[in-house]
Amino acid sequence: MSQKQSKKEILIARGFKGKDGKPLTLDRVAGTNTIHALTKYQESREGVLEADGICGEKTWRDLIAL
Repeated sequence: MSQKQSKKEILIARGFKGKDGKPLTLDRVAGTNTIHALTKYQESREGVLEADGICGEKTWRDLIAL
């Protein structure tokens, strides 16, 4: 399983949706909906993560730690 797919599974499990308001689909594409959901996740971690839509090391560690 790729990191992209794992990231999406975590975002889905936590209820984050795409820009279109629909649940993310498990594919290997980090498109607009995935980036939107990731940014919303980062915003929810105010003071912990920068909301830039990039799944860098800090965001990845935070995603898998919670």
